Amino acid sequence: MRAEVPIVGRWADLVGARESEIVAVELKLRDWRAALRQATAYQVGADRAWVAMPLAEASRAYRHRHRFEAEGVGLLAVDDQGRVRAPLPAATSPRLLPFVREKVLATTRPADEVAAPAPLRRNPP
Repeated sequence: MRAEVPIVGRWADLVGARESEIVAVELKLRDWRAALRQATAYQVGADRAWVAMPLAEASRAYRHRHRFEAEGVGLLAVDDQGRVRAPLPAATSPRLLPFVREKVLATTRPADEVAAPAPLRRNPP
């Protein structure tokens, strides 16, 4: 998990990555509309995008769930004890661009993985 990862001119608050999936999360205390716009933009480089908000704000955002569902962005609600609920799942990104995804994946890898290329494999004679 990395914080503040660049995705085409924007900075995702959190990005988690594995070879099989990249997830971007926009954290907001308020203003679900701005959070939804930002998370939608992250879909060009992430397989799934989420908005995470405090429980009360997420409840307000949930009233507009059709907007989240239309964009394929998930909603996470964080309570006062730090427990996370997912009232709206994130869909697979409809905007994913493979070359942007690869750049995000490279950004989230540990520095030693990026700096040291894998050794060449040679076929035995």
